[in-house]
Amino acid sequence: MKTLLMMAVVLVSSVLSFTAPLVLLRQRRPRQVIVLNARGAKGGSKRDDLSAIESRDMTREEMKRFNEQSAKDMDNGMAVMTAASLFVSLPILYLCWVAFHSD
Repeated sequence: MKTLLMMAVVLVSSVLSFTAPLVLLRQRRPRQVIVLNARGAKGGSKRDDLSAIESRDMTREEMKRFNEQSAKDMDNGMAVMTAASLFVSLPILYLCWVAFHSD
């Protein structure tokens, strides 16, 4: 009897995990929308003055240094992701080895 009850509980819980949860509908008040500009002031209809921001193109040497640093960062990230994926796959590989080499 306990086994049957336990199987029923497991079956119901596994079936419920694949269904959408019930959502109770209720009316909500419309939210008040406040528009903020870049400085956090209310409003937003005025145009912001961006003249204080200075921009310029990078020189060829700066671009080369930036590209080299980006390439190093990408290589480091790829090495870390490869090591992490190998580490995570070790238990699966072990289980496959046990499955095929067990008597």
